[in-house]
Amino acid sequence: MGAKKEERLLFEWKGTPPLGTSFYLSLQHLVAMIVGCVTPAIIIANVVGLPLDERVMLIQASLVMSAVSTLFQLFPMGKRFGSGLPVILGVSFAYLPSMQSTTWQVE
Repeated sequence: MGAKKEERLLFEWKGTPPLGTSFYLSLQHLVAMIVGCVTPAIIIANVVGLPLDERVMLIQASLVMSAVSTLFQLFPMGKRFGSGLPVILGVSFAYLPSMQSTTWQVE
């Protein structure tokens, strides 16, 4: 019966899952967020040909801004800004194919 109660807590509006479940869910959220934020930054840095220090800065900037925007979503300000849910906001892959096709190769 205890497992069913924990399962229900995950899907209640203001349900608070146990600490162990929260820890594993937060790790899953973190891994999904890091992969989604780092990959576009790496692709862009390689296409543009940035030096190593600027590549690191681009990756760090994408992670920091994704974390800040996710915190704004998680802890809403007023009733109009933020959802109160752990929504991942990060870098988009949508513009990468057009960016890769329009870059010039300098030889």
